[in-house]
Amino acid sequence: MTENRLQNMAVYYMERYGGTEKSLRMTLGRKITASLREHPDQDTDAIAEWVDTVVGRLKSYGYVNDGEYARVRIARLTAKGKSKRQIIGDLKAKGIDTDTISDAVPDFIDTNTDIQAVATYARRRRLGIYAFVMDADITQYLESYDSYGTPAHTQHRKDLAKCGRQGFAYDISVRALLGEE
Repeated sequence: MTENRLQNMAVYYMERYGGTEKSLRMTLGRKITASLREHPDQDTDAIAEWVDTVVGRLKSYGYVNDGEYARVRIARLTAKGKSKRQIIGDLKAKGIDTDTISDAVPDFIDTNTDIQAVATYARRRRLGIYAFVMDADITQYLESYDSYGTPAHTQHRKDLAKCGRQGFAYDISVRALLGEE
């Protein structure tokens, strides 16, 4: 294992898959472990320094940019109908630090975006008014809310519970299930 080989592996990985600094380090770690199994006489301290050097070099070239990765990932997850809580959890799982997340999230997510995300989720899962085909069924669904705005029918409660489990707020879920985008 040489520093040049390690850099070639890192560039190939980032070109093909993209990702965060954490994912790059994990991938290089797996490759180094496999190399050490075949050639146990290698200097592990030198290899660890090479990893830091290669990752730093790729960051300076722009191959590794956690902020840009976070923005692209947020846009993709928002389009899928994921809640703000799910998006933040996903970014943390990818190894993006809290400061980068807090910088990227407000650019994409506000109340209207959350309502659109709930509506997208409801359409995909056929919840609320998106579960009905006929206009008469939609009227029945809309009339099933009592004067306090809470669902009177069991299915409506189930729909709200599904939205809640996805991390959406109750008031936003009610608005989206009623078709108020």
